[in-house]
Amino acid sequence: MAGVYIDNRRRVETKMSADQVSTIVEEKLLSYTNAYVSKFEPVSQECTNGNCKVVARITVNVAPLVQTLRASAVPTVEFDSNSAEAAATTLGAERAAAFETYKDLIARIDTLVTVGVGKAEVNANLPSASDSVWLTVPITFFANSAANKEWTEKIKLIADKREQVSLEVTKIPSESRCNLQTIPSTSLPFRKDSNAALSIPVVCFVTDVKRSSPDDFAGPGRAYQPRSGRYGTFATADCFGRTFVREEGAAISLGKRASNILLVVEFVDSDGKVIHTVNNEMGNFPELPIWESIHRPQDRQTTSLDYCASGSNEAGLFYRATRNGGGDTIIFPPAGSRMNALLNVKISNDKVGQIARIRATIKTKS
Repeated sequence: MAGVYIDNRRRVETKMSADQVSTIVEEKLLSYTNAYVSKFEPVSQECTNGNCKVVARITVNVAPLVQTLRASAVPTVEFDSNSAEAAATTLGAERAAAFETYKDLIARIDTLVTVGVGKAEVNANLPSASDSVWLTVPITFFANSAANKEWTEKIKLIADKREQVSLEVTKIPSESRCNLQTIPSTSLPFRKDSNAALSIPVVCFVTDVKRSSPDDFAGPGRAYQPRSGRYGTFATADCFGRTFVREEGAAISLGKRASNILLVVEFVDSDGKVIHTVNNEMGNFPELPIWESIHRPQDRQTTSLDYCASGSNEAGLFYRATRNGGGDTIIFPPAGSRMNALLNVKISNDKVGQIARIRATIKTKS
């Protein structure tokens, strides 16, 4: 035990990023280990498949180590090395609690979005056989404010990385009919190494979206500016990360959880019986599949979702989710965000007359 640790609270207050600290530790401490380690006593060694684990007793000269950190303006706190074992136990319990908290949030991620249904109408513009019609059903996806509040409070409590950033917002090129927007995967906070032994899930909360040219943008925090001639819209976000070992990260995989989530729309008769059901996979949830927006159903399709036809999603943002080996990232939209869509459903004539109401919800596959 070196008898010193980095004060993360003061680090955040002085606006020193975790990346800056990592660089200092790597370049000025780990690269010159002999300057601080005066004695190295191997206790045991175990090798498996070319990977070796060594347990050793190490004597560290604390004074030059602390002097190096302080010379680099890294805030530190000294502690009694005799109580270090108890402190390590406390840190282990804190890490376990953080893991369980994040695991629980991911398990209940389907609560992040609620769904509303408007009045269905027969769509005569879509061709169908004589025994069926196309119904167009307005669908609205709402960012659940109660669930978002829970995520905000709990992520702030468990985070060991935090940063305010300005993320570039771009138009989705595949949808020329309307100005659907997204945040590209290149605009993500915190350095991640897909080959590292660590996983850093990141959650960002967008607080503001504004238009600005690349030359005069002056948003807070680290800015991801677009090349000249790009869209020129930015989202200000507070981002929080939590470091887990890779094995823990695999157990809280966003992709695995999202692959089991569906948008379920049910057509119900006057007796409460479901007479027709539509299941749409939401494989990148809580992000909506706006990239797959369909204007007119193709041959043999019986359902389609169109995020442009409603005409009210321009300049709006909804959830963004990305996954890589270094950890998942979820970007939460501004409070009160919603996304409208039109669901086109091909249904038989005999069922149309039986429909009393329509309900929609986000569900997990059984």
